[in-house]
This record gives sequence, C-alpha cells and structure tokens, in this order.
Amino acid sequence: MMPRRNIIELFAIVGWLLLAASFVPLERLIAQNNNSVTPVYHSPNHICLSADGLQAYVVNQTSDSVSVLDVRARKIVGNIPVGSFPTHAALSTDGLTLLVTCLYESAVQLVDLEEQRVVRSIPTGYEPYAVTISPGGERLYVANSLSDTVSIIAVASG
Repeated sequence: MMPRRNIIELFAIVGWLLLAASFVPLERLIAQNNNSVTPVYHSPNHICLSADGLQAYVVNQTSDSVSVLDVRARKIVGNIPVGSFPTHAALSTDGLTLLVTCLYESAVQLVDLEEQRVVRSIPTGYEPYAVTISPGGERLYVANSLSDTVSIIAVASG
C-alpha cells in the first residue's frame, strides 16, 4: 500500500495535469482572438499515465481530442484529434496504442501514439463509455451505456 504522502502527491499531480489540459496557452489565445483573452474549455474527463509515468493522456470531451502531456516538463506536447465526444481511454499492454471510447461514434478508436493519429475504429454498442484491455492485450472490454451492454472485442479481428 502506498504511503499517505505519496497518494496525496499523486492526486496533486493528476489534478495539475487535468487543469493543464483544460487551458490553451495564453499566447495562442491572444493571437487567435485579436489580442483579447477568452478562456477555452476542453472538458477533460479522463486521464491515464504511461507505464513509466512520464506521459499522461487526457481525454477532452468537447474538443474531440486527447492531450499528450509531458509529466516532468508539465506541459502539453501533443494534441490528437479523435472521434465525437470521447469519454475514456486505456493504454495497450505494449504502451504503443491508446484505446479511446467515442460516445457519439459508437466505437473504440485505436490511436498510434508514435504517429499521434487514429489508425483504426472498432464498432461497439451504443454510447461506449469506458474501455479496458485484457492482461494479455488480446481483448477489449467496452461498457456501452445506452445499449446497456458490454462489448468483448478480439483486437486481432476487431
């Protein structure tokens, strides 16, 4: 079990990452809005960390994207467009692919983290809300909120 201090520090880091993912850098806001500052809201609603803890992936519902964060540098290093209204993400067992549920697409999208783009979309039940992967990486389990089902998907055949 983690010591209480480590748990508190972990929650502080996760909170900072969610906050960082919800704002666009001030310089970009000013340039985009004719020198006036307008807050941009991305609705960060889920975060997962790489196995080494050096990168975090934040699912942004209203911007249909995933922010890639460098944990040590505490900055956004990438932004990956995904399908409509993403809700959850999980990393593949090899850490090379991010699995993103897209509520309004009724699909799980596979994001190649090296290329930072969606490389495959797998149909699910209606309104997939959460995803996890089997320990061996061969199956996805997807909770579908509207169809009240769980999809079990063989990754190899989709």
